[in-house]
Amino acid sequence: MAAVSNHLLAAASRVWQDVGPEFAKESTAVSEAKAPNGDAVSTDELKKVATWMEHTVTKFSASASVADAKDHEGLKPIAAEVVKAFTATLGTLLSMRRCAGPSLSRELLEVARDLAAAIDALGAAAQAERHPLLAQSAGKALERIKQIEKLSPHNHASIRRRILQSLAQLRDANRELKEALSADSGDGADSEGDGDSIFGDEAIAPEERAVLEALAAAVTEVEETLMKASKACVPSASVGDHADPIDTLEALEETAVQGALVAHAVDGVAAHAMGGLEVEEVTEGLGKLRSVIQGLAAARGDSEGKLLSAVETLQTAVDIAAKES
Repeated sequence: MAAVSNHLLAAASRVWQDVGPEFAKESTAVSEAKAPNGDAVSTDELKKVATWMEHTVTKFSASASVADAKDHEGLKPIAAEVVKAFTATLGTLLSMRRCAGPSLSRELLEVARDLAAAIDALGAAAQAERHPLLAQSAGKALERIKQIEKLSPHNHASIRRRILQSLAQLRDANRELKEALSADSGDGADSEGDGDSIFGDEAIAPEERAVLEALAAAVTEVEETLMKASKACVPSASVGDHADPIDTLEALEETAVQGALVAHAVDGVAAHAMGGLEVEEVTEGLGKLRSVIQGLAAARGDSEGKLLSAVETLQTAVDIAAKES
């Protein structure tokens, strides 16, 4: 870890240096936590520490902006308030982590790490002559503080947030694929042609169209799978002795992980499939996509084989396109 800077808020950096590793530890709470939802800290408590941090940071920033070298000693008590609030905030987040699974632990680490970096930057900005970056650093710190209030309150909420992020990414990819197909068929808004289409002016070859259609169909299957998982993350639908095995906290955590990997792999394949099919790159990307979709299918118990069937259809389309190229 980098050496701690010597400024008025350096004590906060030292606190983070001491407790940061606790946030980075691998979580085993999925199978061990007594409170499955990880709600060891209420939203009111999060709001309380966030408000305290916001107040102290605003006060420190305002005081530092009008201070000069001779006012340095006068800023120390105000800086101590910031450090005290920061330490309490980390303590609250650590309390949440005791019952947190991987997704919530990851979220807590990001919020705590970003807040620590912002407070350190604020301290450095306040120390600089004429404070050229003070307002910017204060704004960034306040922005990071707002993230505390937006934290997921429990494990299921954090998993659902992560799944929804992957869903948004997949929907963007699917939209672009359908726009490419629509533009080629003459159904798009730019069908008259102005030379500026991102999909190019040449018509898509039948075998390339088949690849795009198969990829879009596979993405749709993944979307439907993740939508069902998202609904299962609502506590009333997933908590209880008779919950579906694919909706256990551990299974949903794995779904979130695999969903993110699938979304990334889809982007990789789509980038080389649109605007001119690059067979070698698509084939390589498809291998990665197949692997992560298999992981998603295992996490969700794809008994009907829809996910894997969609991949096989895509593979067939790519094989045909490779022979025609």
